[in-house]
Amino acid sequence: MPPPPSPYHHATTGPQSQIQTPPPKQNHKLLSFLLKAIIMTFITSLFFIFLGFAALILLHLCLAGAVLHHPRFRRSTQLQATSSNGLSPHDVKKLSQFRLAKGNEPESDFQCVVCLDGLRNGQWCRELSVCGHVFHRRCVDTWLIKMAACPICRTPVSLNVGTVDSPSGPKEEEAKQLWAFW
Repeated sequence: MPPPPSPYHHATTGPQSQIQTPPPKQNHKLLSFLLKAIIMTFITSLFFIFLGFAALILLHLCLAGAVLHHPRFRRSTQLQATSSNGLSPHDVKKLSQFRLAKGNEPESDFQCVVCLDGLRNGQWCRELSVCGHVFHRRCVDTWLIKMAACPICRTPVSLNVGTVDSPSGPKEEEAKQLWAFW
């Protein structure tokens, strides 16, 4: 049995009655596969390039951290900071000290600003001769080894009991450096 005629097909006679067949289709699956392979190769290459850069940056940071935490580097920076900014422990021991007794209490609010603890009877204290501020001996000793200035007013502390370094004249630059540190 022959297939039924198409409703869109008109029966005509003559040379026009032959139906032209479309040209053969190109293989789109092959082109699609090639395009996918090229895109995936490009994306994979970019991934490994960025991974390489990240590894180089991480390696650089690890090496820089190892150099900064090397004991020789730490010792030299600590010695440099101690020698340039603070007093030596020997010099700190030369500063005047006293044991706090009733009636000998400082006029301020009876508090050591280094440790934020109150000053009580029987505790060893130091009064800085340059500004008159009073602190616990241990607290201010630790401070003065790191920084040779009063913790409250930043007045430079010297071992000369009679002289007060004021931020004027030749000591002005030193006072600016102390303030710039904090």
